Amino acid sequence: MSSHGMTVLGVMLSGLVCGLAGAAPWATCDDLDGARIVVAESASGTEKSAAQELKEYWEQVVGQEIQVSAEPGDGVNIWVGRDGVPAAYLDGLELDGLGTDGLILHSIAPEGDSKGQLIIVGGRERGTMYGVYDFLEKFLGVRWLTADVTHVPDTPPEVFPAVNYRYVPQILRRVSTYTFPWQRLDPQVADLAHRHMRSSWYPPSGLRVHSSFILLPPEKYFADHPEYYSEIDGRRMAPVDLEGYDYLNKNTRSQLCYSNPAVADALIAELLPRMRANPGVLVWEVSQQDGRSNCECAACRAIDKREGTAMGSLLTCINRVADGIKDEFPNNYIETLSYLYTRQAPKNLKPRENVIITLCNIECNMAFAMDDATAVENRTFMKDIRDWEPIATNLYFWDYPDSCAHAQAPFPNFHTIQPNMRIWADAGFTGAFLCGGRSHHEQLGGLRAYLLFKLLWNPYCDLEEHKKEFLDLYYKQAAPFIAEYIDLITHTAIQKHAQLDVHDQGEWIDYDVVMAADAIFKRALAEDLAPEIRLRVRKAYASVQFAAIIAAPKVEIADGRICVERPPCPTRKEYVDLLYELGVPEWEEGRSHDKPLAGWVVFSDVERRLESSIQVLENYTTRLEIAPGVQGCVFRWLQKASGLELLDDPAKYGEPGHYRWSTWEDWYASPNGPPEYPLAAQYEVSEKDALGITLRTTLDSGLILWKRLGLLDDVPGVAITLIAYNPTGKPIVPRIKTHPEFYAHGTAYTLDNGKPEIYGETEEGWAHLNERISPLTSAHGQYLKPGDYKRLAFHIPAAKLTVYGEYDPNKLRSLLYFYLIEPDRNHVNLEFIMDDAPIEPGGKRSLRGKYYVGPRKDEDLIPALRTR
Repeated sequence: MSSHGMTVLGVMLSGLVCGLAGAAPWATCDDLDGARIVVAESASGTEKSAAQELKEYWEQVVGQEIQVSAEPGDGVNIWVGRDGVPAAYLDGLELDGLGTDGLILHSIAPEGDSKGQLIIVGGRERGTMYGVYDFLEKFLGVRWLTADVTHVPDTPPEVFPAVNYRYVPQILRRVSTYTFPWQRLDPQVADLAHRHMRSSWYPPSGLRVHSSFILLPPEKYFADHPEYYSEIDGRRMAPVDLEGYDYLNKNTRSQLCYSNPAVADALIAELLPRMRANPGVLVWEVSQQDGRSNCECAACRAIDKREGTAMGSLLTCINRVADGIKDEFPNNYIETLSYLYTRQAPKNLKPRENVIITLCNIECNMAFAMDDATAVENRTFMKDIRDWEPIATNLYFWDYPDSCAHAQAPFPNFHTIQPNMRIWADAGFTGAFLCGGRSHHEQLGGLRAYLLFKLLWNPYCDLEEHKKEFLDLYYKQAAPFIAEYIDLITHTAIQKHAQLDVHDQGEWIDYDVVMAADAIFKRALAEDLAPEIRLRVRKAYASVQFAAIIAAPKVEIADGRICVERPPCPTRKEYVDLLYELGVPEWEEGRSHDKPLAGWVVFSDVERRLESSIQVLENYTTRLEIAPGVQGCVFRWLQKASGLELLDDPAKYGEPGHYRWSTWEDWYASPNGPPEYPLAAQYEVSEKDALGITLRTTLDSGLILWKRLGLLDDVPGVAITLIAYNPTGKPIVPRIKTHPEFYAHGTAYTLDNGKPEIYGETEEGWAHLNERISPLTSAHGQYLKPGDYKRLAFHIPAAKLTVYGEYDPNKLRSLLYFYLIEPDRNHVNLEFIMDDAPIEPGGKRSLRGKYYVGPRKDEDLIPALRTR
């Protein structure tokens, strides 16, 4: 064993004998001849298999064979399971209340001719097994680091000190997406990995989350029972093709109409046959669909208004279902999510005793503990925990301690996972699902999974010691470099007040942190590492190489020029090839690494350094600053009268709340939504006069694109014309749109500050397009038909800012409004998308529009302005 291994073992053993000062050890190395593992014939299957594992690891560490028998020997005996243990040995042990997973380790010192004894007892299902694992870890120093890496010391301890240890885990359901790849392993290896990590899906559950449409599929029920589904904008809606479920399309968004008693009856009718066919399944999931789009019918709205939350109508239904199955299945539970729009606890309703509420913290900022009031996203969530705690008999939680947006993106929250787990435990939550990473091959995923499972087992463990032992055992001499890297990215995330959540886009990652991290890993890889250690370090380094692709650039503006520089990085193909070379498993089996990367690495092949002269357009109302050589972007739009920066203030770039480069560019318009990206890296000035500027570039498709920008003289604003010309001999589909990211001026997605107000002008007047979208929704958008609206507008109340967009509807395929309101990225888009019919050889296509601030004189005002 390494010296560090002995240190870890010594710490663990000293913790076990706390309170037993002066007690004699139950065995020494000299006492182990003839030692025996005793497990009764009547022991449970897990107890017998645990005894065999104890034998296997004992022989590896101690170096002596040990017999497994139903009968004790004359030497040292290790009793596994309470069956067959002499009553005198059990006397005084607190066996009641161990449940399924609790355990006791109790030693009996040698006396006279009698050798020492060790008693390992616990719940027959898993508790005794976990007791064996505790013994192997705490006494023999075994560490199950990942599913395929186990540390086994080669030197036994010299002494086995006295122990009297009892532990009952509070969290009985301990599930994480990190176990999902284990399904691809040999079944026996996967089973052992679950056991060793104390992963447990208990009590067993039927159906997955977001199960409403599994039980009442729209393709089966909607035609005959539209009243089962959400009423939105006055009509019932439901997606018939779930694979095509589109969150931006209101015609496919839906939930169930949970206030309808017939919906509860239909759910019960679907559940009961499943429950009868699966008597061992104790928990059945009946939960809302992902996304929002809750029912707006009069009955649902009345309940939700009374209860102060959309959980009112949902819980009304869930309680009805729980009542409907209780007589036949008195020991079963109905589980439902408290998620997004149903997160808040109701004012009056309480869940039935056979209902499990699973509270989800998907909106929380994991760079800070959930009870850290400096993270505004976390404040309201702590109130939700406090409100649910006194009214719910059964509480589970769904935590997001990693990013689901991309497996390789750095996610530095090791400093908050224990405070958060303690918050859940202190509030009485007893079941957990940790949603995020899927593999120990991704951005320190092995370390994260190891620590998370330690916390699920014991939220109050010495996590820093567990972290240090993992780094030392898994990365060996490279451990100090990995620790230095973790400190670097953690400090950066905290300093920048990063928004680390399940949808993290790496907004906090910048040029400087990538270059510093890159230097750390280059020093680590310069060490003389064993091949398997080098491979592990390279897998961790892959996260930094990914960060280089998505990092915010370094921007320098001086002397009439602008330089935008990104860190060196691999191309998309090189990065995909790298992941396969390193043996990183695909996110989903059969789904290549290239597919999930598509939306992230669109900039990887772009020149890493772009420079440009700064072209200025200015009149008495407006100043535009344009960088033709940097993606043809408008990077500054100043409204001179108010001093407002419409595209964020370039002088503040890199400061808190200004970490991303928000500009106005021409973008590729995907027919199916993201990934989308700037059309070209560089433009050239074709013409400039007192009225405006014309830029020109050639697109990868072969189209030549001209962009004309001109200042308006009757209102603060800009006219834009895009002309696409096809010089080739074949038709080309233009995928072209305007993409202005108007700064939202600090509007945060909290109830305090509201959200951007989006309006569309129809023949009847102005319609408030996002009126029913929750203030807590940080990202929202919708495609619109150009002919349905004369103009679009958005209004930011806090900034007293209104921006209008006008366009020629005959030249457009569609419109899109979108906003992203987060601390790290804060913008509203009004986008015009060019007609995408193919442009024939020699043909042209144009897009014309205007953006301006405030209404023209004598114009009808949007409702928001009339009332202010």
